[in-house]
Amino acid sequence: MKKENNKNYKLGFTLLELLVVVLIIGILAAVALPQYRIAKMKAEVARILPIMKQWKDSLQEWKHLYGNYCKDGKGTDNSCDEIPNGADLGVNWPSDWKQGSNSCGDNTECVSPGRKWNCYTHANGNIYCKELNKNFSIIMYQPDYFYEVLKELRNKIGCTAFSEDSKKICQKLGGKFVKELDGTYYYEL
Repeated sequence: MKKENNKNYKLGFTLLELLVVVLIIGILAAVALPQYRIAKMKAEVARILPIMKQWKDSLQEWKHLYGNYCKDGKGTDNSCDEIPNGADLGVNWPSDWKQGSNSCGDNTECVSPGRKWNCYTHANGNIYCKELNKNFSIIMYQPDYFYEVLKELRNKIGCTAFSEDSKKICQKLGGKFVKELDGTYYYEL
C-alpha cells in the first residue's frame, strides 16, 4: 500500500501488487485444471464400469446356456443376426440414458446423459462404451474373446485409443500399454 503523506492515506493496492496476485492465481489454475479434468474423466469411467459389468456378466451367462452370444443361438464368435437384448438377459441401461428421445430400456445400445458415452453390446460378447468427444473407448472383454492378437486383454477392461490425444487419456486413466494394431492403441486398465 502506498502512503501519500502523513495526513492523507491513499487506500488500495498498487498495480504491481495486483499483477502478482493475478499471476499466482494463473499459475495455480494452470496446475489444477489438468488434474481436475483427469479426475472428472476417471469419475465418468467409474460410473459406466458397473453398467458394463452387468451386461458382460449377463452375456457370459447367456453363452453358457446357449453356446454363443447370439439371440437365436446361431452365429460365429463375431457375427450374429441378432444379439440378445436386456429383456433376454434380465438387464437394463440406467433410466436417464436415452436412445434418441426415448429411454433405452433393454436395447442393446444406449447413450448416456449429455451424449457423453455411446455403449453397446457386440456379437463377440464384449461391451463397448465409446466416449463421443474424445475418440477413445472403454471395452470390457469376455474371457473367451476370440481375437488371438488381443488375447492379453481377455477378461479384462481395456482402453482403446485412436489418436495421440486419446492415447494420453488412456494413460492418464492408468492404462498400461498392451500393443498397437493398424493405428489403434490398446491399453489395459
